[in-house]
Amino acid sequence: MAENSVPAPAAGKITLFLLDPIKGSPIQTWDFDSRALIRLGRGVDNDVVIQDPQVSRVHAELQFVLDHWELTNRGRNGTLVAGANIESGRIQSETCFRLGADGPSFRFYDSHRTIDQTATVLNFRIDLNPTIDIDQEKKARDVEDIVESEYFRQLRQSTSRLKSRSALQSPPTR
Repeated sequence: MAENSVPAPAAGKITLFLLDPIKGSPIQTWDFDSRALIRLGRGVDNDVVIQDPQVSRVHAELQFVLDHWELTNRGRNGTLVAGANIESGRIQSETCFRLGADGPSFRFYDSHRTIDQTATVLNFRIDLNPTIDIDQEKKARDVEDIVESEYFRQLRQSTSRLKSRSALQSPPTR
């Protein structure tokens, strides 16, 4: 190392979780310590080997650049983050991504660069979340109109007939 050079920040320990397609819970885990490049794909020479028809031989790469991780698509079926295809982009701890539109999903975890979970709660703005106002008087009028309609009257009569038949056909209880 040159005398005046500054050492690059260490990549640290990361974990990749293969997620269950239904539950979203981890079903397989890979840990990497101080690696600057991690390849994912079907090929046996990848760091994470996934045998799935949606996955290319070399499908994606995670690379540590300066002080962050970047996810780069190398596959023909694309790599998706938050449902959008990406070519390359910065990835943060706890980010989920998918190899191909219908391929396997992963969660990326960087033990040295975790997201501050309180930031999400503290930066919550209620005015950005729409609320629904219900006109109670209109709701009462609408319910009354439905209950008084001919269709609802016929429905009640049919229900009464079915209950009567059911009572006649039921064996006596002991």
